[in-house]
Amino acid sequence: MADWIDKPEPLQALVASLSSAQSLALDTEFERIRTYWPKLALLQLNPPRPAALIDTTARLDWGPLGALLADTPLLIMHSASEDLIALRTLWPRPPQALFDTQIAASLAGVGHSLSYQKLVGQMLGVELEKGETRSDWMRRPLSDSQLAYAVDDVRYLNEIHAALVERLTSQGRLDWVLQEGARMLAAANQDTIAENLHHDFRTAFQLPIASQQKLDHLMVWREQTARELDRPRTWILDHGTAFRLVESPPATLQAFNAIVAQDRAFPKAKANQVFELLGAALEPRAGFVPAPKAPDKADEIRYKSLRAKIDALAVELGIDPGALVSRRLLEARLRDGHWPSDCSAWRSALLEPLLQ
Repeated sequence: MADWIDKPEPLQALVASLSSAQSLALDTEFERIRTYWPKLALLQLNPPRPAALIDTTARLDWGPLGALLADTPLLIMHSASEDLIALRTLWPRPPQALFDTQIAASLAGVGHSLSYQKLVGQMLGVELEKGETRSDWMRRPLSDSQLAYAVDDVRYLNEIHAALVERLTSQGRLDWVLQEGARMLAAANQDTIAENLHHDFRTAFQLPIASQQKLDHLMVWREQTARELDRPRTWILDHGTAFRLVESPPATLQAFNAIVAQDRAFPKAKANQVFELLGAALEPRAGFVPAPKAPDKADEIRYKSLRAKIDALAVELGIDPGALVSRRLLEARLRDGHWPSDCSAWRSALLEPLLQ
């Protein structure tokens, strides 16, 4: 039976017992429906076996647990991107290393983007229940089925990790997985607002450069405000509304208010601020680059030619082509002449010869 931890003494004992652990398998349950920041509801750890269920809604000192997660040599998780964002409030510094079993399974040729349930079924022959996937994890007490689901989410991670490490080591790909883990940890702990947010708009290249710069500034405002008010970005300002404001700036505050009225959480108190931003002459942000044009026919031919080579390499390696490179990364390499900063070294080293 799993240990339920919502008191200081059991938490302190758990942290002390795991202080010399070389790896920890973990998962989280959280809510992120009406907020920018995930609301951490539960943290599952293994060891101990089958799991420790830590009630992160309890008012406890989480510093020692956060330090444990940061200092353990390896964290084992499945599809960890969102979990890492939810966990970042706990740890004082980024963890040392991450092994993501979903990515590992993709690169080992087990299957691409497999859910945890499918991976457990495929590798261990165990069928897991899916009934609590969209459960309310903030309520207390949790139901028996929720508790069983939470335990199962970490019960098999160590066994899967061991099998995947053996397979990846024989393939010479273990470092690929660890590099991907490092990339994910860096992304989850990044506070700086990204450059060139206007690139998220597929048709931004159609705008004049000055309007693209303004759209970039408007997206920075949205990001800052979403964080400040803890509301989803699109509640603050929808993509379509943002583009409309920049493409045809309203002449009056009344016209501005009429446009943003459709965005349910737009902060009315900041209407003057945004209206003035739209009318101001703004300097481009550091690192500003005009939005790339949509690929033309020649670009598409180049892309398809390279994609065919990558697909052939994927067959040779016994993995899904999608595990090697995304369309976004590949288009950026063809367009810019270099790989984006979030492209891991193993990937660029493997694929660069295909471009020669």
